Order: sequence, then C-alpha cells, then structure tokens
Amino acid sequence: MEGVDDEENANLLQFGPEHAKDDMSCLSNAEVSVVLEKQRINYEEKDINVTP
Repeated sequence: MEGVDDEENANLLQFGPEHAKDDMSCLSNAEVSVVLEKQRINYEEKDINVTP
C-alpha cells in the first residue's frame, strides 16, 4: 500500500467497505467517492426491481 497515506485510508474506510483501501488505492478520493456512489445507486435499483 505504498503511496497511500493514513488520511486517505481513513477517508476510504469512511466511504466504503474495509477492502476499498486495497481495491481502490490507485484512485483519488474523489474517484473512489464516484465509484461508491455508482455502487450505491446500483444497489438501490436492485432493491426497487425486487420490490413487488
């Protein structure tokens, strides 16, 4: 995890699952936020689709 400082790690942990710091360590915080927002929207759409 070279090149990722503690503050970035804290932000990544705050915005997403614990493994995000490993999977997304090459992205900036803004890019990570966009990725996680898209994931959140996808989950909400799935919830809408399965609700009768």
